[in-house]
Amino acid sequence: MARRRRRSGAEGAGAALLVLAVMALVASRSVPRYAALHRTALLDWFVAALVGGAVIATIAVVARKRNRARVYERTAAAAARHIGALARRKLQLVRRDPYGREILDDWTKERQDFLDHQVAPGLTVHESAVLRKVHDDLLCVIDRAVDAENRRNPAYAAFSDDFSPAEFEAFCAHRLIGVGWNARVTRQSRDQGVDVIAEKDGMRLAIQCKLYRGSIGNKAVQEIVAARAHEGADRGIAVSNSRYTAAAHQLARTNAVLVLHYRDLDEIDAVLRRGAAG
Repeated sequence: MARRRRRSGAEGAGAALLVLAVMALVASRSVPRYAALHRTALLDWFVAALVGGAVIATIAVVARKRNRARVYERTAAAAARHIGALARRKLQLVRRDPYGREILDDWTKERQDFLDHQVAPGLTVHESAVLRKVHDDLLCVIDRAVDAENRRNPAYAAFSDDFSPAEFEAFCAHRLIGVGWNARVTRQSRDQGVDVIAEKDGMRLAIQCKLYRGSIGNKAVQEIVAARAHEGADRGIAVSNSRYTAAAHQLARTNAVLVLHYRDLDEIDAVLRRGAAG
């Protein structure tokens, strides 16, 4: 039985090969004859295929460009809608190390979150694929918009009653930067009471920023005394939008600490000279 099945299988394979051989022979004789008779039709078909392929390729390229343009437009539009918040966040999050090098880790995360939550949800599947491909370029789109806004309308050009404590710290740092100091907001634990470190011409300032509605008492002075020692700073400064109590002023003088209003930061060099002379 097994021998018979093997024989029938071999016979079937042989028959199939014979059929293929006959078909190949017929094709070898008929195709050239058909081509000779219908050369014009074949040429027309070939040209039509080329044109169709070119049209399809063009449509695909146009679609890709359109999707890319939409992603850039959506990113720019989202940045424009939230430009004030983005400008403030960049000034808060970009800081410098002791050697003046910008540390962008927090700002990079902020931009990524912005893309994920303000741009990506409104994209189609194809546009989302484009976003992943041009991700770094889109971060630059946000950066350029923010930098242009901060040049045109600095986020911390003026004090606002709506500042959060973090925004007030950034505001104070940028007031100092504006008068030539290398100032940075700290991102350390606030246990030691240092909010801003500022350096210029070999002098190092440890600054505590107090955003208050009422009077500021001794506690702020005590904190900046400890902060100055911890940072090894030349001077300790408390900066506020409010006023200090008489006891706070007395304790500050005893410990060679400056207690300033934020407006004093624009004249910080003169204030330090007066403090040194006193």
